[in-house]
Amino acid sequence: MKRVKLLIVSLAITTLANADPYLKFSAGYLEPLSKGSFEQDLDSSWIPSLELGISLEQNPDWSIGLEYSHFDTDVSKGVSLTASQAREINDQLAEHGIMSSFTAGATSIKEEIETHRLLVVLNYEHELNDQLTFLLTGGIGLSMVDQKISISNPGENVSGKDDDTSYAYQIGAGLGYDFNESFSLSGRARLLGADELPLKSDKQAYLAFELSAKYTF
Repeated sequence: MKRVKLLIVSLAITTLANADPYLKFSAGYLEPLSKGSFEQDLDSSWIPSLELGISLEQNPDWSIGLEYSHFDTDVSKGVSLTASQAREINDQLAEHGIMSSFTAGATSIKEEIETHRLLVVLNYEHELNDQLTFLLTGGIGLSMVDQKISISNPGENVSGKDDDTSYAYQIGAGLGYDFNESFSLSGRARLLGADELPLKSDKQAYLAFELSAKYTF
């Protein structure tokens, strides 16, 4: 057993010694995709992310890393609720212990969602020529969400907030341009998914279009 442990430690040390660490910063436009979410009506949002990882020398096309990203989304809108929509909102809020008596009519809705994501990512980067690179990325980890919602109409004025931690994932593709062996720029599109929001039953789903700068040490 001791020999097995020594072999595992030796392989890990050898792998890390031959690996190239990298740092990547990304920023871009975020488009909510959640069906039925008020967020579909927001104008725009921006997502910054920071990724620190290692590229394995044994297979230069692949790298693994740890990615952190943060974004805020919010929307304020006025709607005219039908009787059935008012009952649906009352039922949704009751599931979270918030009693309400919304009625049909003009209604003001404000929603704010702050999200922190921490993922283990797997990147595939295949050189098309000396400077262009085809990129694929996937990842799985945690999404930490803080959600606030305020709804008011002639029958009721209610606000509530909640937070939750759930699983998260991402898949994406893009193109990179290598300036030299250390520095590159890339553009990519990613689908960001996570479990249900704390105050609603919607699954979290976003499409992100980003520009990234990567430095390999």
